[in-house]
Amino acid sequence: MLAQYGLGDILSVVVPSGGPPMGRIDLGCLRDDPANRPLWYSRGSAGTIDRGFGFSRNGPCARGDTSFQAQFQEASIAFGEWQYVYPHTMVWFLFGENDRSNAVAQGKAFYERVMQSGSPLVRAETVPNTPHPVPSTREGAEKIRDIMLAECRLQ
Repeated sequence: MLAQYGLGDILSVVVPSGGPPMGRIDLGCLRDDPANRPLWYSRGSAGTIDRGFGFSRNGPCARGDTSFQAQFQEASIAFGEWQYVYPHTMVWFLFGENDRSNAVAQGKAFYERVMQSGSPLVRAETVPNTPHPVPSTREGAEKIRDIMLAECRLQ
């Protein structure tokens, strides 16, 4: 919503938690470079990506189909010429300490893109004792609440 729809102009705070897992869909689906292994989607996650492209079974992500590279890149929120500078929006990424999914690496790809673009109000934090669904723990839910109370204001 920030990168692709320009909502940074109306939102005072955004708290991506446990990702977002679509930072670099191309690198997560194509699995051709071991250096990108942390970004690779599991079989179940690849199926989720494929459903987003209209495939119910054995879609291009699950197959690692290189002919879909351009579509994967276009759908990736950390690739391309989207809007990455949010001068009035605090973007506070939260990752679960116990999250072993690729959503962490995918989310960090977006975090890095926003940071490299010079967005001034960006934070990232790892929440202790927390799995992928950050709000599922007391620590995660309280951290989200605290950020919202501190940073949410009328634009």
